[in-house]
Amino acid sequence: MINKNDLISIIVKPTNACNLRCKHCYHAGTGYDNEQMSDKMLEKLISSSVPHFSGIHYIWHGGEPLSMPLTFYKRALELEQKYKHNPNQNIKNSMQSNGTYVTEDVAKFIADNNILIGFSFEGPYNDFLRSHTNMTLKGYENLKKYNIIPGTIAVVGKHNINNLIDVYEYFRNKNQPLKLNTIFASGSAKENEDILLTDPEYYAEKICELFDLWLFDTTTGISISPFYSYAQSVISGKPKYCTHSSCLKHWLSVHSNGDIYPCGRYYPEEYRLGNIMDFNDLHDVFETKIYKNIINKSAIRKQKCREQCNVYHLCNGGCLNESILAGGIENIPEFSCTAFSIIISHIKTRMQEAISRGIEFENIYNKYIRNIIKKRLEMNENVK
Repeated sequence: MINKNDLISIIVKPTNACNLRCKHCYHAGTGYDNEQMSDKMLEKLISSSVPHFSGIHYIWHGGEPLSMPLTFYKRALELEQKYKHNPNQNIKNSMQSNGTYVTEDVAKFIADNNILIGFSFEGPYNDFLRSHTNMTLKGYENLKKYNIIPGTIAVVGKHNINNLIDVYEYFRNKNQPLKLNTIFASGSAKENEDILLTDPEYYAEKICELFDLWLFDTTTGISISPFYSYAQSVISGKPKYCTHSSCLKHWLSVHSNGDIYPCGRYYPEEYRLGNIMDFNDLHDVFETKIYKNIINKSAIRKQKCREQCNVYHLCNGGCLNESILAGGIENIPEFSCTAFSIIISHIKTRMQEAISRGIEFENIYNKYIRNIIKKRLEMNENVK
């Protein structure tokens, strides 16, 4: 019997092809070839996952996933239904796109099939990194016709660290949820030092300034990730965000040629876990010698963190990929570690202030924070 909590997220890269050449793209390390995942490989992916997990989240990525024809995704949806072991099995599909290929037909397909879609887009600073801004804006408009508001990932680097408030206000005015990702030195970013952040304290200072603006913005209609997750974390005492919760044995990435890696970020060849064609059940990937070695080395890093950090319970040793970029899985990624410690301590102070206000919080904080505070106060009341 399948455990009801046996969940997996699979980042699928059906192609490396992309029509943009973003200055920070980590995929430059592997190239932008036009190889496409075959139907045989797609079926193997679905058949080795759907029957064996209680819930699956397929995240269609790339390259640019919409470089693939819609027939590919129609086939994927058909195969998901074919291999379902339970009519009520939870299978979710999402897609991360640059938005330039989102025509009305694509928007309708996404709406008709309940596919979640996110755009990679920097708002007022998009042309600096990506170009083709007007095409992406057209993609937003096409989705809007079907009442879809995509989430947006905007990256933070040296080029916009002093203008994060402008970025927030841009998306706030468009009522588009926002996720902020830091640029790290992999792929094209290594060749573009004008976008790489080098001062974690200054980065943390600017992130904290933005958090405070969002925190006290009582009329905002958008959440910001990771702020919302961080606020939840300091209240619950448990990490809630991807890079700080344990992704091991819950995430995999499958490339267009079937190669499997720990997640969707750039990993050197030595972290290749095998090929999808070699597995009938993706649980077996976690039993490979390479994967067990990753777990063991991650434990070494986490022990180092545990011994020297007072926010370890909220950090959990940080992101595996960031450690690799810092020289190895056992290594503590100093930039991320320093910045996170400052940011999470600031948010913890703000949330403690909010809790202490009790019923006075209603007219002070945004609705997302009010919701977190309200739940905590209700819990406190129930304990009495």
